Amino acid sequence: MENISFRKRSFCVLTSVADSVMLIFFIVAAFAHANSSLPVGAFIISGFVYAFWLIGWHSAVRMNEDGIIVDNLIGRVSIPWGELAEISAGNGLLFRLRDGKKVDSFTFGRLLIGVITGDKYTKRVAARMEDARREILSRADPRAGAPLAYRSYYYVDPWPPLVILASLELIAVLGLLAHGG
Repeated sequence: MENISFRKRSFCVLTSVADSVMLIFFIVAAFAHANSSLPVGAFIISGFVYAFWLIGWHSAVRMNEDGIIVDNLIGRVSIPWGELAEISAGNGLLFRLRDGKKVDSFTFGRLLIGVITGDKYTKRVAARMEDARREILSRADPRAGAPLAYRSYYYVDPWPPLVILASLELIAVLGLLAHGG
């Protein structure tokens, strides 16, 4: 089952730059001024790197044969195609369900620039999502899989923060070892 992902490129770029700057700063600090506070610093920096990763890369809208998955930081909403009434843009991107509920997207939420430009970008994204929806539904086997229900729940993949923390702790230890500490 192939996912089509929608992310805001500016979020991806800005958070990647912020993460890179923090990581470079930490590496330079670890080898230039190694001290016993490095492991604590690694823990703090990994928290910031992970937060930026959540904003730029994890938070997204994904579509597949079953429906739409909206990842908002640590929350996830699964919307089966049968429960989706409309994808619209106005006050940010909204997914309107058949029962009247509205689901919004952190990634494509309302920003000041959207207010000024009349949400042109968000409207283009909504149109691309509608096109993707039609394409997916035209290829989908209506008998495939069991019917799914709308779900909203907390979702945090444990691997990214653990990998980030382990990497930074390794750099901290290498920095301490390089200084004979």
